[in-house]
Amino acid sequence: MYNNWFTESEVFQTEYKDKHCIGYQINREPEGFVEIGQQVALMGIDPEIADAIRRDLFQCSYNFSRLQFSDLGNIRKNTPEFLAQLFNELAENKISLIILGADNSFTKTMARISKSKENIAIVDKTFASLLENDTADELINNAYIDKIKLISYQGHLVHSMHINHPKMNQSLSLGDLRNNLRDAEPALRDISLIDFHLSSIRYGEIPGIPGTTPSGLSSEEACQLLRYIGLNPYKNKLWIQGYNPKFDFHSQGVKMVSQLVWYYLEGLDQMVDEQPDKKFLTQYIVAMTEFQINLTFWKSEISGRWWVEIPAVDAEQYLLPCSFMDYKIACNDEMPKRIMNELTL
Repeated sequence: MYNNWFTESEVFQTEYKDKHCIGYQINREPEGFVEIGQQVALMGIDPEIADAIRRDLFQCSYNFSRLQFSDLGNIRKNTPEFLAQLFNELAENKISLIILGADNSFTKTMARISKSKENIAIVDKTFASLLENDTADELINNAYIDKIKLISYQGHLVHSMHINHPKMNQSLSLGDLRNNLRDAEPALRDISLIDFHLSSIRYGEIPGIPGTTPSGLSSEEACQLLRYIGLNPYKNKLWIQGYNPKFDFHSQGVKMVSQLVWYYLEGLDQMVDEQPDKKFLTQYIVAMTEFQINLTFWKSEISGRWWVEIPAVDAEQYLLPCSFMDYKIACNDEMPKRIMNELTL
């Protein structure tokens, strides 16, 4: 079914004796996708990079009971036109995609071929990747891109003017994450495109990756971010960039990528598929006397997630993902940063 789009990976010829590893369990000859469990597929852009990651990833344990995990192989052509046709066909199957071996131009391509409203998270310590190839302009001016969230950026590397656009008002710095990593879950709950830069992880944990610095995410923090992304109810496209096997002398880079993918899969496996329907939410109204406004919070009794209703003058009200901590802060008559950023659009 997908032979016109993909070639088989060399790793497909490897036999795995451990029945509980990904290499044994993954479906390497998908003829179609069945409506059972969470559908997720692996695909490679650069064959050398993708296959190097597969060799390590396939040795990881397969502890997932609800996933239908397939490997499509490596794409035949890496052009915007080819990718647009490919993703249009894959979109009909309602699957999440893990894309290996993408470079920085891939982000701009994904924005250009979007045909529905999308929010994108860019996990990076700096703004530099968005300045390349005019990627930032493409994202900001694209009507289909609703939010651009720069996650784990570092203040000494990103000027505040770069993230001052309304589309970027839900970005989180490395300091924000260090203060409360759980704050990232609401920010990542409505994401459908994820561009993860390995250089956002500090050098001491992932040597051999260009652009790393002494400060950055720890490996545990990075894996938790990927798990949060997996937990969100949207069908995602995740690409991890910055890995090159030629510089990975001690295999720490490939093991880091494998861990990131594994924790993303764990999130998918545990995901509660819910959209914020008020019929199934409990309402909490908080009077903000200092700001002369009432905030309406909603809590899911199924997952325990929270949302807040954002009033809009020229548009319909909408629900913004938030946290229980945001609700507690509001109860003290203080405006949570996440909500303040939306109200001052």
